[in-house]
Amino acid sequence: MSSGDDDLLRTLHRRADVLGLLVEGSLEKGGIAEALGVSRSTVDRALRELETYNCVTREDGEFVATAVGRVLLETYETHLARVDGIGRATDVLGDLPSSAPVSPELMADARVLRPDPPAPHTAYQELEDIITQARRFYGLSVADTHFRFVSLLREQAVEESVPIQIVATSDMREHLLREFPEEFHEAMTDGELDLYERPDLPFGLLIGDRDDRSRVAVVVYGARSNLSGVILNDTPEALTWARLLYRRYRRGATPVDPPSLE
Repeated sequence: MSSGDDDLLRTLHRRADVLGLLVEGSLEKGGIAEALGVSRSTVDRALRELETYNCVTREDGEFVATAVGRVLLETYETHLARVDGIGRATDVLGDLPSSAPVSPELMADARVLRPDPPAPHTAYQELEDIITQARRFYGLSVADTHFRFVSLLREQAVEESVPIQIVATSDMREHLLREFPEEFHEAMTDGELDLYERPDLPFGLLIGDRDDRSRVAVVVYGARSNLSGVILNDTPEALTWARLLYRRYRRGATPVDPPSLE
């Protein structure tokens, strides 16, 4: 990063309140000072700094944000939201492999839930809601720590005819078909469940689509496959990242046949 870039970031950090006000509409210097509760001299300095980077301009005696100012402010606010999301999830993200493909798009405006007192069930309930409320869902499965996971899959695939695609690790596939052969036989033959496997996956992932809202959940496990936390997001950027990631792992996965009940 050049010294000019550093100066621009410092200016955005100091003057985001002024620039944000002018993105909303044009104002005279006195109106800016009154809206922000600052002195005219502070406004003068802020406008000079913002004009240096073509972030504001004067029109008919009032100041307004330029196209440059608008896109810079949006970029800066997105950056802050991502940093804030990462900061609130460092303990959960710390349980991921160093090569895990986590993207900043996941973290902006994310909710981070942990299975901790006084409400350890909250993280699991959010995962249930994604499954039961979706009209289509798909994802990655690396561990079975939720006692209702299999029954929910069967109910949605068979009783509700919800299309489901799950890519599981080879170990997870073996566990599921060994422990729940009847449920998976029914879900895969009479229902809408398609199961795939690949040798390994970095974390669990659920994407639930419905007409009014789609949601993504990244499910992180720690030692002994204990749930570390769930990262939830429904922004378009997070959903685009999650869908692309799912397709990447789905392309390299092998279809799994329904378990035989003979």
